[in-house]
Amino acid sequence: MSEVKRYEPSMEMHEESGGEFVAYDDYAALQQKLDAEHVIAIWHTGEPAIPEGASKRYWVTHRLKAGSVHVTDLTFFNCPEPDEESDDCEMYTPDGEPYWPVGWHDLCSHPDFDYYYTKSDLDVLAYAEYIKPTPAEVNSSTDKDVE
Repeated sequence: MSEVKRYEPSMEMHEESGGEFVAYDDYAALQQKLDAEHVIAIWHTGEPAIPEGASKRYWVTHRLKAGSVHVTDLTFFNCPEPDEESDDCEMYTPDGEPYWPVGWHDLCSHPDFDYYYTKSDLDVLAYAEYIKPTPAEVNSSTDKDVE
């Protein structure tokens, strides 16, 4: 694993018009949320060192093609295809072929699968331990008002 640092953005952040990858508008919003819960995001560069056959969810800082920097969550897999044929594969393509994921993947929706991951093409700059944020408080009388 390479250097460990608390990420400091080098430019002012803003939401992209097609921000479908954006879980938070920007790094500052995520860091503010984590700070409010007394959690410090320690950002790492490179790729996580996880055991072979494992996967783990992380916050990632990534750069969009337009150059702006954003934060979202991705899952890192370390499940390389075995040297010998194996029946231990847990993931399959929609065509029924075994899928051995390695690297960053997005969790997507698919009508045939509960969990469907696709290889991410994001330019990942850094990753941090995934800390699940506290859910929004929903007003039970209308279920539409979020505080």
